[in-house]
Amino acid sequence: LCAGDSVTLIASGATSYVWTSDQAYPFNDSTSTNQTIGPLTTTLFTVTGISGSCSQTATYSVAVSPRPDVTVAPIPDFCGCDTLQLQAGSGSSSVTYSWSGLGISQPGMAATNAYACSNVSYTVTVRDTVTGCSNSNTVSAFSRNAPIAVADITPDKVCLGSTTIITLDGTGSDTGNGMQYYWFADDPTVFIFGNSGIIATTEVTGSTVLHLTVTDSTGCSTTVSDSVGVYPRPTIS
Repeated sequence: LCAGDSVTLIASGATSYVWTSDQAYPFNDSTSTNQTIGPLTTTLFTVTGISGSCSQTATYSVAVSPRPDVTVAPIPDFCGCDTLQLQAGSGSSSVTYSWSGLGISQPGMAATNAYACSNVSYTVTVRDTVTGCSNSNTVSAFSRNAPIAVADITPDKVCLGSTTIITLDGTGSDTGNGMQYYWFADDPTVFIFGNSGIIATTEVTGSTVLHLTVTDSTGCSTTVSDSVGVYPRPTIS
């Protein structure tokens, strides 16, 4: 047996019976013909059958194997959608692992990952390949809503080669206590005036991609992008 399991012992051939054990065991009725038992450790059960003045005994040895230990590492809260690290362990090397849950990449590994976009729970079952006994543990992960980020550029087209001041507008992004804004460009030489405000400005002379990262007080962030295109210079003939 595996610890926590039960088995039924059946006696027959006598008029009445008395069950005993070498380890203290709480029989529901020690005189019943059938005994459904679930000892915590290996135990020797003895039944004495009585018919008239005659009696006879029989013994049943019930071996109990411990279930493997299962530990799981906690998963930190995550923002929006993210790849989560799943880590399980056991005190034995002769075990197999099986994860269940949504989005798990390699469910048969002790360490694996899963992609999640909402609150989710994962269960790992560890099986001892020697005894056949198994045990499970569950870990939960909680998703925080990522902040809303909106980026709008005006004007969104400039004349190639002409320096133009453009406005970077994050209106529509989440606001509130602890909210932070950061504007930046693909081109590191582009300087943005007021890059930590919800509205900023910069000067460009050609095609430019600009980004706004909005970060809330918990550290969750969202980055959105917008771009400046160019009008081709007219050809006059």
